[in-house]
Amino acid sequence: MAKKTIFTSILVILLCLSLTVGGTFALFATESKVNLAISLGKVDVYAYVDGEPTLSSLYGGNVPETKVVYDETTNKIDVINMIPGDKIDFSISIVDRSTISAQFQTALKIVDQNGELYNGLVIDVGGLVLQNTGEAKTDFMPIPDATEGEPFYTVPISVYMPMETVVSDTTNITIVFSVIAIQGNIYMGPQAQIDTFEEENLPDYKEDISIKLGGGKVWNIDWPAIPEDVEVEAAWTFKTLDTAETVESSVYKDWICDFIIECDQNIEIGELGLIGKYNSWEDGDWLGFANPMPLSNEQALPMLSSTLTKLQGVAITYEMICKEIVAFDCGVFRGLAGDSMNGKTITVSLVLIDSEYALGLIEDLIVNQGMTEDQAMAEIMNISKYFEWGKTIQLVNKTSYKFE
Repeated sequence: MAKKTIFTSILVILLCLSLTVGGTFALFATESKVNLAISLGKVDVYAYVDGEPTLSSLYGGNVPETKVVYDETTNKIDVINMIPGDKIDFSISIVDRSTISAQFQTALKIVDQNGELYNGLVIDVGGLVLQNTGEAKTDFMPIPDATEGEPFYTVPISVYMPMETVVSDTTNITIVFSVIAIQGNIYMGPQAQIDTFEEENLPDYKEDISIKLGGGKVWNIDWPAIPEDVEVEAAWTFKTLDTAETVESSVYKDWICDFIIECDQNIEIGELGLIGKYNSWEDGDWLGFANPMPLSNEQALPMLSSTLTKLQGVAITYEMICKEIVAFDCGVFRGLAGDSMNGKTITVSLVLIDSEYALGLIEDLIVNQGMTEDQAMAEIMNISKYFEWGKTIQLVNKTSYKFE
């Protein structure tokens, strides 16, 4: 009996060893492979001059020596013997050849050999007028879907040399238009697209603008008088490209969102007419008013904080924009002064302002300099004096219009 018990124990041990050896052998004998193939996503955009550049002159015709030559191979436009009064018009189209979602930025840079010419040229890029500046760029914007090979974005560009431009010697200038594309999941900060109203779709002041502020005190605000019947000259739709989910964790979540109007010349009270609406304001009605304060060429006029914010008693934050409002419409017309706006260029910008910083500025001006709240609010709209772009104020997008 003793021997049998020992044998049984040995069998058990052998059985365990057999299972262990068998399991180990099976693991290596039965092989299953998974091949991991990695294909890298490609971000690729291509820009080209769409059509032939055109040359025109305020004199009614160009001198024979002035020429515009476009080389498709190098994507280069040569303007030869340009003189004051000449204007070059062309369009640049951009095609997306990426295999993944992407976003893009356009930039314009002047490489100049003569400061006189640099200061003299007027460049219009899709309605944004550049003068006395060597570089400008847009915010990054998502690349929309487009038919393969077809442009998803076309921007008209004009380069004009005003009649008063004086250049003392022969010079050369190069203007470089570039497109930068990056992958689509990188957050590049607040973004909005701007769509321009076609002329036939501009709102009619009599029929479409149901709330008109002018000629007296309304909601305890002194509004300058405005004409009863005016013509809206330009209007735009600003639409945020950020989602509610994106802005939820953004540093800009509680920043104040505002339109600011700037001008290259001084504007007196009531000269500039403004209209605006967004989809949750009075069932989409337009609000029309004239500028309630003078506007120097160093100052900005806040549209929302000086009107809708006062009327509603709440600050409009970027989170509200992305979650509730999404799109703004705004436009311009002439106030009572009429022709006094001729030759003036205004810039309409959608911006975000650091609310804590702005409230601190206002409180300091009220307490230490004895200003009223309205005076302090007007004072801090000297943007270049009180704010730093990219830190305490953030540009979302902007457009320009010149009164003729």
